[in-house]
Amino acid sequence: MPGAAGSRRRQRGSSSDESKAQNEEEAVVQRGHECIGKGRLHQAREEFQGVIARNPRSVPAHLGLCEVLHEFGARNEMIKSFETAATYGTRREARLFNNLGIRLRRSKDFGLALRTFDLASLLDPSDPVFLYNKALVYIAHRQFETALVLLGRSLEIDPGFIEGKNTAEKVEMWIHARKPRGEEAE
Repeated sequence: MPGAAGSRRRQRGSSSDESKAQNEEEAVVQRGHECIGKGRLHQAREEFQGVIARNPRSVPAHLGLCEVLHEFGARNEMIKSFETAATYGTRREARLFNNLGIRLRRSKDFGLALRTFDLASLLDPSDPVFLYNKALVYIAHRQFETALVLLGRSLEIDPGFIEGKNTAEKVEMWIHARKPRGEEAE
């Protein structure tokens, strides 16, 4: 059956081509992140946009572009790229959303940071770090009770999560310290 062998070779070739394209995409996205690290934001933007032109569904490229657009202060463009990434995001990319959320939280863009942590948790509900990072946003707003609930949920996922446990203990102390004298007994 010569036709079947040829078909198998074409399929393998196609798979090989897809793998090569994926590797190239990852290399360009990595270059984009290196450019961000070196402060070459315009070049980073070009790298990410180039990937998106070839693969409009590239979640890593869209999230990288979000970082650049955030630095440029182009919020509307950033949100559009974020929403595209959110549309195509998978469990495999949950950490990428988390990383963007950390960057947004550090720059005090708390609303979008919460959205990224929510999406990361939705994509991979087995990772306690996403809830922990969301709790840090609430801690920054001094909403300790909400933070404590999130930290508790992160510890339900992973009881050995040390950062979550230590932070929950601190938050409990802060809550206790905020209570007026005499309320402790209740």
